[in-house]
Amino acid sequence: MTHGWPSIALACAFGALIGTLTVLEISMRFEYGSYLWSIGALVGGIAAYVVIDFRHFCAGVAHPYRRTVAWRPYSLWWKALAAMSGGIAVAYCSIVGVSGAVLAYVSDAPMSVAIGTLYMILGVSVLGALLGWLMTSESSNGANDAADRERRLRNTIEMGWNYILYGNPIGVALAVFCGLKWPRGAYSAPAIAHAVPVTINAMRHAGHTVAQLVVGVFVYIHSQRRTICFVDATIGATIGYFFGSAIIGAVAGALLGVINYEIVSVWWLRLVPASR
Repeated sequence: MTHGWPSIALACAFGALIGTLTVLEISMRFEYGSYLWSIGALVGGIAAYVVIDFRHFCAGVAHPYRRTVAWRPYSLWWKALAAMSGGIAVAYCSIVGVSGAVLAYVSDAPMSVAIGTLYMILGVSVLGALLGWLMTSESSNGANDAADRERRLRNTIEMGWNYILYGNPIGVALAVFCGLKWPRGAYSAPAIAHAVPVTINAMRHAGHTVAQLVVGVFVYIHSQRRTICFVDATIGATIGYFFGSAIIGAVAGALLGVINYEIVSVWWLRLVPASR
């Protein structure tokens, strides 16, 4: 497939088409299939990820195979993978969970919204784990030497733990309760005076963590052709499912792919996406 925006558009359209058809089939075949739309969307994203520069993808299979055969356990890499994947998954699940709780509270069918939220949490958990794996692998592979690799992995572990601790409302609430010395003396003047800076610090960490996550994932997605296709095809498949049309999904995926590649990645961020 040729480079440039035509290949991006075709790959995203193909992935979104496959994803939409998959999720529509799942929704018709299974009783709760309508809640599994995220699975079909991920299938579409994976299809676009593979089909873009397909020859390069096939040729690249041999290299990971040789690395897999020669691989030896490296605990620091696994710790970084667990921290980053877990952190992104926790942050995504927190966003979906809070949004689902609000929707269930105002909805006339709270149980249906709750079931849909649970399936959505499952889907974003898988997506978060995939993104965490990709980001950890990229960080490790880009190292200049063993010392640089260790430094990168330790930074990844620290970043992942920040996502886990401050990327969710429970972590912020626990920090506030600890600041209040809960429950003894929680409402005394010294406890409240001590809790104010602790609460502000927890909120600051939470805001910084969420901003760091959003910016980091946004830049990473737009730094490679494959990740652009994966994300935009996934979104296109989601749009196609909710509109009930594979054609709409394919068109939406293609448009999003071209916009994200030409405008966001090349023109705005001035990134040159790798052809892989």
